[in-house]
Amino acid sequence: MKIIKVLALAFAMLVVNGAYADTWPSRPIRFIVGFGPGGANDLVARAVAEAVSKQLGQPIIVENKPGAGSVVGGDYVAKSAPDGYTFYAGAAGGVVTIPMLRNNMPYKPEDLVPVGMMAVSPSIIVVNSDSPIRVRLMATPFMRGLQAAWLPFQCCVTTCPTSQKTWCPWV
Repeated sequence: MKIIKVLALAFAMLVVNGAYADTWPSRPIRFIVGFGPGGANDLVARAVAEAVSKQLGQPIIVENKPGAGSVVGGDYVAKSAPDGYTFYAGAAGGVVTIPMLRNNMPYKPEDLVPVGMMAVSPSIIVVNSDSPIRVRLMATPFMRGLQAAWLPFQCCVTTCPTSQKTWCPWV
């Protein structure tokens, strides 16, 4: 939870550090999540919203607007009033990656600007613990290269539900 508090303070400082400093926020803020409730983006947005709300003294309402890989949520924010009360809170894909891949976006990339980062989510490769491929893959050059390139931060020790190193034999 310490990281949530740091993120909340950083977010509050980013937003309040402008012309709104004396009056903003004077009403509830909305975080629009481009994915359905219960997923990683939703959970992070809700945790950050709770912490930021306490810092700012205003409620933050998290609204889910899923669809099209989060483009629906991004489009909603891009077309919302530019009053500083509606934020896109979620994966960067809908506002960074997808516009680079599609030429028929409902909004232009310059319609949205980044104001901060809420979380970093590493991607991992896993198999069933009883799978014989687990043993074979651990000895392949592919896995040794993957371990050397991407795993020095010890993902399993710091972000997985268990802190037992046996879950990640390469740590």
